[in-house]
Amino acid sequence: MKLTPYIMFNGQCEEALNFYSKTLGGDIKHLSRFEGSQAESMTDDKQKILHASFEAGEVTFIASDSGMVHLTLELQKEKDAGKVFKRPMRLLMAAIKNGSK
Repeated sequence: MKLTPYIMFNGQCEEALNFYSKTLGGDIKHLSRFEGSQAESMTDDKQKILHASFEAGEVTFIASDSGMVHLTLELQKEKDAGKVFKRPMRLLMAAIKNGSK
């Protein structure tokens, strides 16, 4: 299982990627902007980063100019997904059943 951080910036994504590239000696593997995408209407600054990926040796993360932090799990086997998500899904379903928000 591989844990990939998804780091969301507030307009400084490209600056951060360039800093990490220089500091860690890595590469920006993918970079797409809001401009020209289906999400273009979601921001006034069309040059903001919609999605980017970065790699430096064993360090990998994905990033965006959206303002939150997410984590992405990459599982090698389908059966691992059951192990990882079984308990959280039970808790979520119980919360829904009990009327929690």
